[in-house]
Amino acid sequence: MHVIRVVVKHQDHSYDINIKPGIFKKWRELVVECARGGKILSLVDRNLMDIPAFQEECGSAHSPGLLMVTPGEARKNLAQYSELCEAALGQGLDRNSLLVAVGGGVTGDLAGFLAATLLRGLRLVQIPTTLLAQVDSSVGGKTGVNSAAGKNLVGAFHQPEQVIIDPTLLLTLPDREFLAGLAEVVKTGVLAGPELFNQLRHNQDGISRRDPEVLAQVIRDCCHFKAEVVMADERETGKRAMLNLGHTFGHALETLAGFNGSVLHGEAVAVGTRLAVDFSRQQGGIAPEAAQAIRDCLQAFGLPDRISRLGTGPFKPDWQELFQGKGLEEALGHDKKVGRQGLTLVIPKGIGEWEIQAGVALARVAEHLRNSLAAE
Repeated sequence: MHVIRVVVKHQDHSYDINIKPGIFKKWRELVVECARGGKILSLVDRNLMDIPAFQEECGSAHSPGLLMVTPGEARKNLAQYSELCEAALGQGLDRNSLLVAVGGGVTGDLAGFLAATLLRGLRLVQIPTTLLAQVDSSVGGKTGVNSAAGKNLVGAFHQPEQVIIDPTLLLTLPDREFLAGLAEVVKTGVLAGPELFNQLRHNQDGISRRDPEVLAQVIRDCCHFKAEVVMADERETGKRAMLNLGHTFGHALETLAGFNGSVLHGEAVAVGTRLAVDFSRQQGGIAPEAAQAIRDCLQAFGLPDRISRLGTGPFKPDWQELFQGKGLEEALGHDKKVGRQGLTLVIPKGIGEWEIQAGVALARVAEHLRNSLAAE
């Protein structure tokens, strides 16, 4: 088992990220040890109950000490948060209780926000079951929900007591969900530098086949990188902002799409990363070879890299229509990183090189999006 120790100075708190194929079989044992005699309440992604392996480990939807979380960005909202609050309080929790999040990013974010706010703070264990959650959202303590105005605008920082990551769980993921997680992996590779980025390119076959040992190495390296960033800047007042590469563009696209399932978060991040690369290229900030390498990596994994390719199903967005009027500027303006002078963007300068540009005018970013769509 690979263990990554995260030390958060601001909260005088530390926790382990445990990564090992097959570790999910021991999750109850690890959680009981972490609970230290306190009451345990597990919040489980409802979709997992359709998978026999999870039914065997978690029990039925009506098992005691278990609450079902409805996944999907449309349900990562204050309404479901309120429902879970009342249901959790009905379980007789006290300040010594432990919440356990078993599921993808939506479940982890909701359970984390619940843990941050119930009884003014409960302990939390994250057991992410999607690639996106394993490499990103389960680590670092960001929790929250969406509002009608935009993505993740209501939330809190709340670090877990432990993170338990089993790459074999990814074998149960639908292809689209797995690919969406790869967008965060590629983003991390761009930020971390040539070693991880080239590892992704050289191990493309094993990653795409979901080889647990290959994935364990990739997840380990992504978590190592994020843990180092979080330890240096827990509250995102400086360096941690780089993890938002592609997210300002991506969050605006998600908001415009209406969180209806037609656009997954990772898909939006993939397109957002491409948009950030092109924005940098127009400024002469990134060499053509590096820009092309990033585009090639996104395409090699089958990720969407153009706005027009983003979205699927009966609610596929009409981007031409959505980009008309002031809706695009409004979506960008509700980004958490907007200030009086404008947006804060993470601009890639190369593989492992980046800069944070503050005060970028909303109109300039909106123009870049509209021009990019027109050029497709």
